[in-house]
Amino acid sequence: MPGFTRNYPVMEIAISADSRAAENGNRRQEGDVVAVRRATNWIAGEMGSKERHRFIWLRGYGLEEADIWALTEPIIEGEASTVVYEKRRYAIPLERLAVRLPEFNVDRARDGSDLYQPFILPADDSPHRAVTIARPLQLRGLVFDKHLGRYL
Repeated sequence: MPGFTRNYPVMEIAISADSRAAENGNRRQEGDVVAVRRATNWIAGEMGSKERHRFIWLRGYGLEEADIWALTEPIIEGEASTVVYEKRRYAIPLERLAVRLPEFNVDRARDGSDLYQPFILPADDSPHRAVTIARPLQLRGLVFDKHLGRYL
């Protein structure tokens, strides 16, 4: 299509460090992509202490922008009038992340009492802001599509 430019931005991605069932029946499994947001320079956005304990934050690139925003889509079951969000569709398995980055400690990531964020550090000016310390990760081959049963 003339004039169409693909965009492959660097994005911040939060993946679940644990598995939890929600009161409404939804569930989150370890590795599920739970949030995606634009990365700005080398300063990460605001995040609270619960976000830092329950999620691993990383930066990634290599997927087209529309595909990145879709990473938070659930698998939808049922008819359109009775949509049920059973589970999240995309995940970055912690073991696969450790294969890509051998310094990533899966056991520390799973430990909810450990404030383990290997890719960011708190910024000096605020306990809720962070500075990215690692280069963005190539997301191709790292993100698993549970619905199709393959890596993107």
